[in-house]
Amino acid sequence: MPLFFRNRATDIEIMDDLSLGGEVLTGALDDLARVARWLGGTQIVRSGMKHILRSLDYDHTQPLRVADLGCGGGEALRDLAQWAQKAGIELQLTGIDANAAAIDYARKASHEFSQITFLQENIVEDDCRFGEYDVIMCSLVLHHFDEETHLRMIRRMKESGVKAILINDLQRSALAWSLFQVVSRIFSFSHMARYDGLLSIRKSFTRQELVDLMKNSGIQTYSLSWKWAFRYQLIALIS
Repeated sequence: MPLFFRNRATDIEIMDDLSLGGEVLTGALDDLARVARWLGGTQIVRSGMKHILRSLDYDHTQPLRVADLGCGGGEALRDLAQWAQKAGIELQLTGIDANAAAIDYARKASHEFSQITFLQENIVEDDCRFGEYDVIMCSLVLHHFDEETHLRMIRRMKESGVKAILINDLQRSALAWSLFQVVSRIFSFSHMARYDGLLSIRKSFTRQELVDLMKNSGIQTYSLSWKWAFRYQLIALIS
């Protein structure tokens, strides 16, 4: 791996400013939704949820409670809701984000889905109630935080009694970084989406770093798969 990508970057992304709003934020959220659809990010979440439902032997007698931490504009939840409706699966979906403008965007974009609710909460704070959910999704959110925060969050999830954790995040890769530069210019991404996208790749993970996260969290039952485009899907089952 090139030296530039050997260690995770620690710079702050523009989107990490919780006061961010207006056209800058909405433009970036629109771009991120397009990327999720084009490059299969929503498919990774959907296939992960199918795996979890099979593993939990879900009996359909009551809704499965699913939280998406750092939900942004809610694209992953809307995709899950559409899939669940077609499959006859009852999901109770909650999107959680610390940015008030992102939550407002997500609510407006999701007004047709009565099974989706949104909460403005800081997911790294201890009063974020993980125990209210059966499944917790971390879709493109963990790379925003440092290793100590990752570990504390996953341990809290494990101790709160959740049944499964679904992680969908980026692979730290020089090739992914280079390709994103090209794609973001071809499709005229906003400055914020280009800047944060390139930085996100540098802040993301190697396979071994995710293995170490599970080991240090005390989670033994999990699957870890590489997915297109330059993503890792990690499904942890909590015994």
